[in-house]
Amino acid sequence: MVTGTSRLKLAVSLLAAALTFGLTAPVEAAHITVAMSRLDDVERQVQKLQEEAALAAEQWNEARIALAKVNRRIAALSKKSQRQQERYKDLSKDLNGIIRSLYKSGGIDLDIQAMIATDPAGFLTRLDAISIVGVRQEASLRRILAANIDLKQSKAELKVEQKTAAKLAAKSNDRRRTVESKLASAEKLLNSLQAADRKKRAARLAALKKAQALKAKKAKQAVISAKVSNRLRSVLRYALRQVGDRYSMGASGPSSYDCSGLTMMAYRQVGVSLSHYSMAQWSQTKRVSRSQLRPGDLVFFFRGIRHVAMYIGNNNFVHAASYGSGVIVSSLSESYYRARLSGFGRVIR
Repeated sequence: MVTGTSRLKLAVSLLAAALTFGLTAPVEAAHITVAMSRLDDVERQVQKLQEEAALAAEQWNEARIALAKVNRRIAALSKKSQRQQERYKDLSKDLNGIIRSLYKSGGIDLDIQAMIATDPAGFLTRLDAISIVGVRQEASLRRILAANIDLKQSKAELKVEQKTAAKLAAKSNDRRRTVESKLASAEKLLNSLQAADRKKRAARLAALKKAQALKAKKAKQAVISAKVSNRLRSVLRYALRQVGDRYSMGASGPSSYDCSGLTMMAYRQVGVSLSHYSMAQWSQTKRVSRSQLRPGDLVFFFRGIRHVAMYIGNNNFVHAASYGSGVIVSSLSESYYRARLSGFGRVIR
């Protein structure tokens, strides 16, 4: 039989237990929630940083391609300027002969001789130039003058291109630093994860990789029966073989790619040349509507065209997505891509 005192002690004990468990359980639940949200939050931040790094990498492609074009113009102008320098040097030898001839004939004084030698252009602007030097000699001076003008123009053009190259080189370096900074921040976040979260993340990545392999397998099978030309089939097969490869800035294979590097190399398999830059590929393709899409068409994303993928049919596309994802198969139905879609382009008519 339980006495009043015993009942009181039992009630106190039960109350204490209730209070203890009532406080402990929520703390443990909160700890679990924080741990889970910590991993999810880190993954969201890392994904965002890796995507931003990929966009900056494509901007780096833009700067380096523009720089390469300018450097080619600089090389051509340098050769042209060198040729003009040699021509001017050869023609200038005639100048000494003209001066000696005029001196011997007594046709001009020393001041005019000096003027011809140092400033043939200024001399030729004088109204009495022809009467002083004669028609044949004037023709020689005009050739010297033309060569001098050409040389100065080439040097001026060269100087402008060199300034442009310096700006593009600075822009390219700035984009590279942006990429490296974003990736460093992402790496720092990943390193901050606890061991349990790292294990959980590794499991998630393994599951995603397995799912991607299955998507690629189904897409490859669909390509076999797709109503496309053999050329397009070769392009699609190449792109799909790269699923699972890493994303790398400026890469175009064989084991890592960036977005425009993948599409460029896929089309290179059939002799089609595309630039290694998404905006350039936009300019190199014919616009098609969503309803006209066929496997092999290119899909472009972001304002200003900062990402490119390849449509493979069934509302899916293959692309070098980002540093964290690498080459994957995605769907046009995904909200992320649907919100950022810019348009479609056809390479092979």
